[in-house]
Amino acid sequence: MTGPQTGGPIALAVARGTLTTAALAGVARTDHGAAAGLLNTGKQAGGALGLAGLAAVAAPTLAHPDGLPALVDGFDRAFLGMAALMIAVAALAGARPRDPTRDTWSTTEA
Repeated sequence: MTGPQTGGPIALAVARGTLTTAALAGVARTDHGAAAGLLNTGKQAGGALGLAGLAAVAAPTLAHPDGLPALVDGFDRAFLGMAALMIAVAALAGARPRDPTRDTWSTTEA
C-alpha cells in the first residue's frame, strides 16, 4: 500500500512540468495564458470525470449484503478498469503519427 501512495505523487510531480511544457510547445507567447487555462481546465474536468466513473463502478456494491468484502471488490473492479483505460490511452498516444518537420520541444515564438 505504501508504494502506490508514495509512487503516484512522485510520478505526478516529475511528469507535471514536462507535460505542461509539451502542451504549451508551439503556442505563441501571447497565448500562453489561455493555453495554460485550457490545460488546467482539462486536468480538473478529467479528474472529476475519473472520480465520477470510479464511484459509478464501485457504488452498486455499497448496498450489497456481504458488506465490506463486496465494497473492496467493487473498488478493485473500478481501479482495474481505470488502469485498463490508462493503458489504452497510452497506447493510442504512442501510436499517434508524428510530423517530423515540427519541433514540438521548441520554445520559440510560433
